[in-house]
Amino acid sequence: VDYTTVKAQISGAAADILSVVSAKNYSVSADLTGLTEGTHTVTLTKNFSNRVTAYVEPSRISVTIKRKSTQQYDVTYDYINQDKMDDIYILDEPVFDATRVSIRTTREKLESIAMVKALIDVSGVTENFEQDAILVAYDQSGNKVDCDIIPNVIKANVNVSSPNKNVPVSFELNGALPE
Repeated sequence: VDYTTVKAQISGAAADILSVVSAKNYSVSADLTGLTEGTHTVTLTKNFSNRVTAYVEPSRISVTIKRKSTQQYDVTYDYINQDKMDDIYILDEPVFDATRVSIRTTREKLESIAMVKALIDVSGVTENFEQDAILVAYDQSGNKVDCDIIPNVIKANVNVSSPNKNVPVSFELNGALPE
């Protein structure tokens, strides 16, 4: 079970409880120091004011530690917010300062990664631009994979052009205009 929150019951004088809650001066943590790969049961450590008594539920959690591996991936890209860009502009293929990134996560997650994309926001773009593009890893189904991407952003340079051009128009009359 993945725990991101615990329930805490605190008792003590009303003023002390109010002080702890309003100042958000408390925490609950799990010390994983010295644990190796595998599944472990860990007792949670409470950090509350010594003026109150605190009980947390659960008080112990099961933690699975897996070895991380690193693998390199090629970077592709997606332009996002194209609907917020005028249709008269055309985006060239971006030029990145890096074309490969390292991903560090568990072996199972590395094997599930199908692509790494640089997300380039083009809302309101009218001219060439440079942007730090956020990198995201996806599995075969298009779901994001939670992992460490090194670096997590890359610089993208994009040329923007327009196939339209405003030119002055002049005309000469041949013949006479009917009334």
